Amino acid sequence: SQVQRRCTIAHELAHVELGHRNGCSDGEEVQATRLAARWLVGMDDLLDALRWAEELEEVAECLWVDEPTLLARLDGLDAAERQRIVDLHHEMERPC
Repeated sequence: SQVQRRCTIAHELAHVELGHRNGCSDGEEVQATRLAARWLVGMDDLLDALRWAEELEEVAECLWVDEPTLLARLDGLDAAERQRIVDLHHEMERPC
């Protein structure tokens, strides 16, 4: 699919960017996946998708990535990004 091609190309370009050569260790695969996910999923777009989607599949579809790429983006959140998601969660819990 277009989504799979997009994610795969970003992943392979991340290997190039990171200087990975001649096969990769498991750690290097994780690095490339997380970098590709960061390139493909901007934080503002992620927050927008989380506002309305009920399932990770919907979030991934909205962001035009596959679920493994979305999960890699979530796994690679820094502290400030995690806080933004927590803040969004609290905002959405408040009654109207």
